[in-house]
Amino acid sequence: MINMKNVVIDFESQSVEFKFMVTNRDVVANSNLRQEIQKYGIAQDLIVMPIGEYDGQLNDSIGFKFGEGESAGVYVVIDGQHRLTCLNEIVAKIQKVKAENEALKDEKKKKYIPSLASTEIPLKVVDREYVERYGGIDNYVIMLNNTGKKWSNKDFIINAYQRNEDSFELRVINCLTKDKMSISTISRWLSGNTKVINNKSLQRLVKGEQINGIDATEAMKLYLALQTLGFSKSFLNKRYMIDAINDLKKSGEEEKTFLKLSKITSISQIEKTNYADGDVIAQIKSIINTDYDTWRIENVIGVEEEIEAAKKNPLLETVSREDIETYLATSSKVKEGVKPFNKAA
Repeated sequence: MINMKNVVIDFESQSVEFKFMVTNRDVVANSNLRQEIQKYGIAQDLIVMPIGEYDGQLNDSIGFKFGEGESAGVYVVIDGQHRLTCLNEIVAKIQKVKAENEALKDEKKKKYIPSLASTEIPLKVVDREYVERYGGIDNYVIMLNNTGKKWSNKDFIINAYQRNEDSFELRVINCLTKDKMSISTISRWLSGNTKVINNKSLQRLVKGEQINGIDATEAMKLYLALQTLGFSKSFLNKRYMIDAINDLKKSGEEEKTFLKLSKITSISQIEKTNYADGDVIAQIKSIINTDYDTWRIENVIGVEEEIEAAKKNPLLETVSREDIETYLATSSKVKEGVKPFNKAA
């Protein structure tokens, strides 16, 4: 039998604690939602699971405790973490003003205590059996958020990475997301195609499956090598440079393309290209080819010497797998959206 029940907890007389899932999306400040809760209370049920039913990873740094009465339980939040965060902010502000007012003897100096329409928290409590009908808790979370406020590509990427942190491809994708690169640009870097990296392929990577056409190692070597040459990360995170590179590679001379990139000297000129002067991709390719031709002429490079130089792949050889791992490890230390555990009791 599928188990689900509705419960209303009043934290004026009860104590209740909520913990957040690592795989759920980041909590983002929402002043409009906070105002609505302050005025009307929490109108929509939070979907939660008793902590004893949950076997996934919890985010120890995000969660809230409300009230100091008899415990009404500890729950893992499946849907409603933004509402709880707003409620916590309201309660914390009320408590702060009350504490400040108690320390004041002059009644005229006391501040207005913010109002809160209701101290009730409506819950829809489900068990593990209930969420299994939707393919498990992670699929259930994604389904709920797709029928409400849709998840962003970043939400899907973070969710996938946190479910399989051992996947090199997901580590790279998550890292580039933190570098503020869009999912379509990430797809360009890893595959040369704008649509290979998507929610469906992310879920395959979570399962440990390989995606044809993805080369995360080469993508990271190229990304880091171009930064070593002097390109800014902010420029590389846009689509223009990788589009120009992919266009050059489509000529069937991939090795020669990397050789051309290693001879770029007009980095500032490339980064200043804009549509006011015409097609940006065409401009970048033209600058790359001009720098390359200059190198060939100045060094009297013949056809055979050019072929031999291209085979050595000088650009990608400047970045080792250890360099990539160091970069990924540095990126993974930064947890986006994580806030200190806050008890508004």
